[in-house]
Amino acid sequence: MKWKLSELQGRVQAKTGQNVTYEDMMTATGLSKQTITNLRMDRAKQVGVPTMEKLLDFFSQRLGEPLTTSDLLEYRPE
Repeated sequence: MKWKLSELQGRVQAKTGQNVTYEDMMTATGLSKQTITNLRMDRAKQVGVPTMEKLLDFFSQRLGEPLTTSDLLEYRPE
């Protein structure tokens, strides 16, 4: 599995001109820096649905469009 947080951060920056920081994500979602770091670095082994929903809501609001899990996560067979 490949988390696409950096892609989403880039999409927000391209669309709005605003940089999305870890602090922005932490404040808006209530997720810890460690959780966000693990996702961004593809080190997360287990992630709950509430975490995914928080991130999807966060990026959906900033992009002004609905997102799906495919925007957040990609399956890549090893």
